[in-house]
Amino acid sequence: MQMIKQTNREKVVDLTSLLDVVLILLFGLLVTMSMETEEAQSEINALQNDLFQERMNVEYLMDEQEMLAGQISEILESEDPIKRLEQLDFISEQFYVIEVRIDSESGHEVVVNEERTRIFLPLSIRNNQQALEQVKVDLFNTIEELIAENKTEANYILLSLEDRGGTYNFAFDLVWNVFRDIEEKETTTKIHKMQYIHY
Repeated sequence: MQMIKQTNREKVVDLTSLLDVVLILLFGLLVTMSMETEEAQSEINALQNDLFQERMNVEYLMDEQEMLAGQISEILESEDPIKRLEQLDFISEQFYVIEVRIDSESGHEVVVNEERTRIFLPLSIRNNQQALEQVKVDLFNTIEELIAENKTEANYILLSLEDRGGTYNFAFDLVWNVFRDIEEKETTTKIHKMQYIHY
């Protein structure tokens, strides 16, 4: 009988140390979660600051573009031809112009500032995504090289896309998208885009 009581006593398990370990793990988990929350909050704050800066830059560029558009319309509406010519000269000094067109008479070759580029946009590559991407990269690099080599004192770059007729829609859109990519990439130079279509 005494032996049975002793066996029952041995079956009692001491949970105190296990409880200590669980509490330590729980405390560690809470500390880790708190630190991760603080890091996430600091990242959110940094992103909000970046977004605010970008928004301010966009507003500044929009204001400047609006002001420039107003000046150009004033010049174009001016009745004094000499004054108008002087103002047009002033505008031309402010812009470094890169003119792009697609020559439909020579295999739909892209021509930049009247220089042949050996970049072609024929109808046959319209559905070839790889070929279209390569054309985008080549044209992007060509225009970027011109911007980098710009030695004028112009404050702005005007990317002009001209359609003299016979340009495929997909080709026109591709070049315009390259203009947009350049506008997004260029942070130091103000880029303006223009489409000129002959009817």
